[in-house]
Amino acid sequence: SLLCFRHEFKEIICYDDSLLSDMCSFICWTFKLLRVLEISYYNAFFSRELTQLVNLRYLAINLKYSCELPPSISNLSNLETLIISTQWGEVILPCNVWKIPKLRHLYAKGRANVDVSFHSEEAVTDHNHPSILENLQTIANLNCYGFIQDLLARTPFLTKLGICGHLLSDSRNLMFFNLEFLRHLETLKLCSNFFHGFRTTLREVKFPAIIKRLTLKYTGIEWEEISVLGMMLPNLELLKLENAAWGQQWATTDGGFPRLKFLKLKFL
Repeated sequence: SLLCFRHEFKEIICYDDSLLSDMCSFICWTFKLLRVLEISYYNAFFSRELTQLVNLRYLAINLKYSCELPPSISNLSNLETLIISTQWGEVILPCNVWKIPKLRHLYAKGRANVDVSFHSEEAVTDHNHPSILENLQTIANLNCYGFIQDLLARTPFLTKLGICGHLLSDSRNLMFFNLEFLRHLETLKLCSNFFHGFRTTLREVKFPAIIKRLTLKYTGIEWEEISVLGMMLPNLELLKLENAAWGQQWATTDGGFPRLKFLKLKFL
């Protein structure tokens, strides 16, 4: 096992420990002023004792399996960055995660998708849930199930958003009809579960014109509509298309993508 201690025990990075539960107990009882904690052991689990570290600003943990984080995560009142990685499956965040007042960045990495439980009835009955999450700037790899539109309506100051999962409706349209209200959004990633093998259309989808970086993966959008995006997004500087477009030829149009600096085409 290996523990790295930094900055007078205000930061710990754990790479391996066969007795992870005992280690979490040791950390929680010994380093109560801890601000940064990263658990990189590939077979970790989320111990409820971690929610006692109320001074944490940054928490990153690598989980092996799907899990549901405890409601007590709202005890981490100073947490600004939460990074969850899994080798397999989804991480379910309780509604209480939105009670963390300083939360700015929520990342799911590796093969993980974050499934956020934010049911409208809970927000109505529990007045501790904020109507607007003013500090939240980043949500990465958000699972599109559930009340996602309700969640996004509460995050008007997002600058980075990644949505993964079943993005297509029964009529083969992208299900996110209007993201135009996210007026601060500069980075957007839409990743479907897999390539469906048929054409899809943007239809009524609207993106904020301020977007500078766009990634589409497994969306199957026709090339003509990709060109339309070039007119809709005049500030776009980066475009990544990974198995995202349908057709043999991209006939570009004049005036499209006037500020594009980086273009990635993968798995055409």
